[in-house]
Amino acid sequence: MKLSLLAAALLVGSAAAQNGAQCLYNHHFADGTFIIDQPGSYKLCDDIVFCPHNDINIETASDEEIAQAFDPIEQGNPKYNNNEYALGFFAAIAVQADDVSLSLNGY
Repeated sequence: MKLSLLAAALLVGSAAAQNGAQCLYNHHFADGTFIIDQPGSYKLCDDIVFCPHNDINIETASDEEIAQAFDPIEQGNPKYNNNEYALGFFAAIAVQADDVSLSLNGY
C-alpha cells in the first residue's frame, strides 16, 4: 500500500511540474545547445533533431562543413563561452541553473 501511495504522489508531482512548464521545440535548438539558465520547469514537446545550423545537408556536406556546424566558437556566437564550448556542441541541453525540472515527456 505504501508503494502505491508513493507512486501516486510521484505521478501527481510530475503532472504538477509539467503544468506551466516551458515547452522545448526543435526551433529552440536551431543555433545549438539550449541553455537553461533560469529556474523553472521545462519539457520536450517535439522530437528533437539536434543539428545546429541545419542549413547544411548532412547527407552531402563535407566533413569540414559538418564540423563547422557543430562549432559555436567558429561561428562566433557570444551566447556560448569559449572555455565551455571549446570542443563544440556536446549536448542538446545544458542546465546552468538551480531548481530546474526537465521532463522528457515520453520522447
